[in-house]
Amino acid sequence: MKNMYKVSAVVVTYNRINWLKKVYASLLKQTYQLHKIVIIDNCSTDETQNWTEEFDDNEDVLVYRTHKNLGGAGGFSKGIEIAMSHESDFVWIMDDDCLARPEALNKLIYSWDWFRKNKEWVPGFLCSLVKFQDTDDICEMNIPQTVWDWPRHVNEDFPGILVKSCSFVSALVPAEKIRQVGLPHSEYFIWFDDAEYTKRLSKDYPGLLVLDSVVEHHTPVNRGVNFSDVNNANLWKFKYGARNEASYRYHTDGIASWKDFVVRVNRQMHAGKVSFENRLKINECMLKAIKFNPKIKYI
Repeated sequence: MKNMYKVSAVVVTYNRINWLKKVYASLLKQTYQLHKIVIIDNCSTDETQNWTEEFDDNEDVLVYRTHKNLGGAGGFSKGIEIAMSHESDFVWIMDDDCLARPEALNKLIYSWDWFRKNKEWVPGFLCSLVKFQDTDDICEMNIPQTVWDWPRHVNEDFPGILVKSCSFVSALVPAEKIRQVGLPHSEYFIWFDDAEYTKRLSKDYPGLLVLDSVVEHHTPVNRGVNFSDVNNANLWKFKYGARNEASYRYHTDGIASWKDFVVRVNRQMHAGKVSFENRLKINECMLKAIKFNPKIKYI
């Protein structure tokens, strides 16, 4: 497809130089040429800075090195802000272990353009089908949440289903929507920032999961987020996840949704025989969520 739009990719990385190089290579192989590639180096301590210094004189690759680790949420918020300052029509968001197959972006843009020409509204965002590593298995942690009438627009020319949220593993966001709804909550630091943001983007009109746009998520294990897995090593991540989702539910969906979430989390921790100390810490985070309500930052 002829490049009708300026699309900038945003990649947030932390201490994964080998994967970052592979992600960058996959972006260069896209059949739909990118406008800019924005790399957010989240204060890496490996060889990331040395490698990215090669792009200091490359106007097509924009590297931003943070002074401290902003987390995925802060990194994506900053990356989107930078991409928007360079006249991008779309921002394509992805992790530093997401390998996009060559037609991935082209398929997203085709679906956007088809929808724009054939429907009376445009999607809040678009996302790719995420496979686990290089297998044919779907990646469990990157399954978008569908709307009730998800197959409404599926036809032989348009392999897309309607969704209300997705992960930041290949999410394409129109610039006009970013200006409308603002940036992701950098205060989330990690976990649920992608769900909150795409729910915000799809508040007026759903997003689209484009089934023939395929990327690979090279996460170590194929398992979704489940609080039965809480242990001493990963507690720090689950604490953010518990606080962030509980905050969203309380302040956006209401106290009943917050209560449902608290019950579900505790059931999962009970089933996983999570230690009493760790259960207590997770519950403390869900209580703190009542007063944790970040304000939206707009471009």
